[in-house]
Amino acid sequence: MSLINGIDTAPSNLKNAKNPQDLQKISIENMNNIFGKDSQEDLQKLIKNIDKKIDKKEYQMNDKFADYFVRVRNPEEIKVLKIQKQLYTELAAMFKDNNA
Repeated sequence: MSLINGIDTAPSNLKNAKNPQDLQKISIENMNNIFGKDSQEDLQKLIKNIDKKIDKKEYQMNDKFADYFVRVRNPEEIKVLKIQKQLYTELAAMFKDNNA
């Protein structure tokens, strides 16, 4: 299973995260299930995808025509995405170090 395919199935349990600590725990569990079978390139694609999601959420939050619900929700979503990106960035560095 590639990293990208593994993450495609992960959002169902990532949605269960109620706070950043839950997200971290679930993300680590997901990565433990698929780590070691994936390439640095897959991790970089994942990080790039998270960056796109963050940019989209920040755009929606700053869009003057965005409805109130989107503007209120996005700060937490952005925070969770940034934590997820940090975890995957650290994992990519560990993966790179192990394969050097």
